Amino acid sequence: MSEERPAPSGAPATEPAPQADAPRPAWYATPWFWAALVLIALLGLLAWHMWRQWQEAELEKQAAQATLRVLEEQERLLVQQREQWLALLREDPCLVKERLSTLPAAPTDMPATPPPAASPEATPAPQAAPAVTPAPASTQAQRLEDATVLILARQSGGLALGSGFFISPSHVLTNAHVIGDARDVFLINGKTGGIRRARPLRLAVDKGRDFALLSLDKPAAVQALRFAPDPQRTERVSAWGFPGAVSGDDPKFRALLAGKSQTAPEVVYSDGVVNVVLDRTPRLIVHSATVSQGNSGGPLVNAAGHVVGINTFIKLDEESYRQSSLAIVASSAMDFLREAGAPFAVADDTAKSAR
Repeated sequence: MSEERPAPSGAPATEPAPQADAPRPAWYATPWFWAALVLIALLGLLAWHMWRQWQEAELEKQAAQATLRVLEEQERLLVQQREQWLALLREDPCLVKERLSTLPAAPTDMPATPPPAASPEATPAPQAAPAVTPAPASTQAQRLEDATVLILARQSGGLALGSGFFISPSHVLTNAHVIGDARDVFLINGKTGGIRRARPLRLAVDKGRDFALLSLDKPAAVQALRFAPDPQRTERVSAWGFPGAVSGDDPKFRALLAGKSQTAPEVVYSDGVVNVVLDRTPRLIVHSATVSQGNSGGPLVNAAGHVVGINTFIKLDEESYRQSSLAIVASSAMDFLREAGAPFAVADDTAKSAR
């Protein structure tokens, strides 16, 4: 029978050998790595998809803007064509056939699709803006504008403003009440090259007349207006001049009053019809073209651009607030010019002069 004996004193006790730890997996083999990788891929795919949607939206936006530009250009051309035809209707009927050949054809075709929008990745080459040809101004309207002048008369009671018009390159006709007792008279428009001094030659304030003849030292480069017979009821007429109701808001007019003597205010046009020609001495044309203070002395012309009257005053019905514009007939003005020995022309281009 065996017997266990204790180890000798001082001898070390025997311990079991330690076991080795299990090896750890590589970092790229962990589930967390692959989960993060998948999440990043999903976020990248979502960002790419959103970018593609934004890109398509931008392309559609550019295409819509291109379509809008095409439509706006088409509308501009149509409006331009309409203005040209309206201006032609105001021309001398004898010139209509000749002017028709000068008008550009109306735009009829529009691109079915707008030009393709440029890709955001590509930078389009700059293109020159298309040349725009302005619509030709009405010859008749330009002639009336060039022949109508603003008159400034330094009367004893202050500065008087009115309108007038050239009856020859060296003579202007206006109302006598615009000139009054003024010795210093000046006139200006876009063709006079700044303010010009004028000399009153003759005034008529008798027998219902209200005329003043002015003379310039140097002829102006303008085409004088011609006179026509007295108009008939319902005939279309237009008034040209410098009404204070409009000129007061004209920056060019304010600049002129501030001392800029080369600044010519805008000539104002209004149209209407002859309501009645009053059979008095002289005969008075009552018309519906809008005039106000400042129009006095300006021309009232017919559809052919010939002077049929001289705008002289207005009347206001206080009960109905209806305004009547009154002009003295051109025949009375021609009689005055004959008495003054001033040259003038009539509608048939035959010069009339009382020598």
